[in-house]
Amino acid sequence: RALVHSFSWQSALFTLGLAVYIASRLIALEDFPIYFFSDEAVQTVLAADFVRDGFYGYDGIFLPTYFENASLFNLSVSVYLQIIPYMLFGKSIFITRAVPALVTATAVIALGLILKRSFQLRYWWTAPFALGLIPSWFLHSRTAFETTLFVSFTAWTFYFYLEYRRGKTWNLFPALFFGALGFYSYAGAQIVLGAFGLALLLVDWRYHRQHPRLIILAGLFSLILIYPYFRFRSAHAAETYFHLRRLDSYWFHETTTWTKVLTFFQQYLQGLSPTYWFSRFPDDLPRHLMRGYGRISFLASPFLLFGIYKSSFRVKEPEYRTLLLLLLSAPLGGALISIGITRVLLVIIPASILIGIGFSYATAQIKNERLRSSLMTLSFILLVSAQFYMLRDSLESGPTWYRDYGLSGMQYGAKQVFKAADAVASNPDVTRVYVSPTWANGTDILMRFFLPDRSPVAIANAGPFLEAMQPEALTETIFALTPNEYRDLLNDPKVEEVMVERIIDYPDGNPGFYFVRFNYSAEADASFASEQALYESIQTRRTEYRGDSFLIEYPYTDMGELKHIFDDDPFTLMRFYSANPATLALTFDEPISMQGIVITTGSMDIGLRCRVYRQQIDQPQEFSDTFVNLPDDPTVELDFGAMIQDINKIEIEITALSAGTPFKIHLRDLKLR
Repeated sequence: RALVHSFSWQSALFTLGLAVYIASRLIALEDFPIYFFSDEAVQTVLAADFVRDGFYGYDGIFLPTYFENASLFNLSVSVYLQIIPYMLFGKSIFITRAVPALVTATAVIALGLILKRSFQLRYWWTAPFALGLIPSWFLHSRTAFETTLFVSFTAWTFYFYLEYRRGKTWNLFPALFFGALGFYSYAGAQIVLGAFGLALLLVDWRYHRQHPRLIILAGLFSLILIYPYFRFRSAHAAETYFHLRRLDSYWFHETTTWTKVLTFFQQYLQGLSPTYWFSRFPDDLPRHLMRGYGRISFLASPFLLFGIYKSSFRVKEPEYRTLLLLLLSAPLGGALISIGITRVLLVIIPASILIGIGFSYATAQIKNERLRSSLMTLSFILLVSAQFYMLRDSLESGPTWYRDYGLSGMQYGAKQVFKAADAVASNPDVTRVYVSPTWANGTDILMRFFLPDRSPVAIANAGPFLEAMQPEALTETIFALTPNEYRDLLNDPKVEEVMVERIIDYPDGNPGFYFVRFNYSAEADASFASEQALYESIQTRRTEYRGDSFLIEYPYTDMGELKHIFDDDPFTLMRFYSANPATLALTFDEPISMQGIVITTGSMDIGLRCRVYRQQIDQPQEFSDTFVNLPDDPTVELDFGAMIQDINKIEIEITALSAGTPFKIHLRDLKLR
């Protein structure tokens, strides 16, 4: 009777704790975090496009392994999970965030089972609070960032593997299945779960050998699970390299190998550092922090330390050894680039287990059963209260924890500005509303989340109207600008009158977005003419390419340097300010031989023309081609058909098709083949 009573009581507390966890994730889900980030919106936008395109990805592959997100193939399971909710409810902040939030609730169940069955802790009911009260998890489990899915699925992998090690051998298959879900959920999971899996294979090899038939079947099952990844790699072989370069991994910096290895270990140790996890005012992007809470609450540190202390004496036991391996594997993904909370969020799973272990062992020191029961009741009340206090504090104080609401801070305003833009666009005297892109990442994705396709709302600021005079279009156009852009507009000599139609305030009450019209000043014509003369000027430089010295003429640029297009590195670029087409003329000191050119540009459809001048021949040879339906940042080749000798000059004309003028062409790489 005592065992049954104890079980029922523990289960009731756990169930209530789980309910509190779910409530604390779903209540006012749209209001905190105060931003709705493009990396959240893209999950549903990609799901919508996937359904629209008959379940083909942007790369033309049916049921793709990964979906393309801002030129990176880094989303998978998170998009698939959004398909049915999107088909049922459409695009909604609440639904987009609720889907992963409910998945994280299953991680609580996994954690409870781990504490109860694997570690056989009496107070396993604390699992919802050990995990739910970690501030970094509280914040991110209320977002649609895919890293929370990786952490949740890995919790189940850990549970089923421990069940396998307890002799329930067929649990190895769900362990592999959830490991695959975690692997495909988050790009950083690949090295983490790869290292964790290899460590378990080696450390537990003697145990695996006792079940040869099972291991063979598990190996075959693993091949099935990994097949989608191999299919993806066969179509996008350079994606890992491209991904690391886009994230500016130090592995590609011009330093010594020893320096890179040392940096890796420094980053890795930072991911395990108590200072990193317990500092109340950590250094990180503010949108990933809860001000004053730390990544893990300092109040949990005694139980965590006690859990580490008790576990250190039992590392020979499978469950404790596996826990240690998971903890040591967790920071590996972040260490390849730089430590950030989203990259090392998996640390909280072993941390939560250690907190549960520490709490159980600490309370076990109380020998008086009545006193201990009273303490457990009080602990439950305090833990529930703490969960709702954190929720209330985040909703009431969270909007003003950090007052930088722009690109480098909270990126606040997606729902507010696009809903307002849609309302303004409905006015009969408005044909176009331009929303500035400078306050958030991926504003085009945010616009597609909140507004239908072919909406009169577009992404731009006043820049195009201040680079080229467009008086007719200006009369029916409204701009949604940031405070800095609004002040610049007021001070621009080409602008005579700025009329504010609407203001959207930031959470702290200061103006955040100005919806404005403006007119050109009397001096605008002269200013435009002066600037146009500069933009149409031809730049002349002397440079070298693979040993050949030449003089190059090219249009006016406003970004990058000439060396960036000849460094065989598509991650550097030079941007032509307004030339479309952009023409480059290369005159060589000594004649050369060529059979074609290869260029990498920014995302656009390309018209490419090359005129080849040879010694003692008056008329150039001309080659041209067009390239459409290209991927992001495409690389195209114009082949001459044969090697041409004695070339002393070439003219390369690059056109952005259907882009209009002015257009800023980004040239990332130019190769003379």
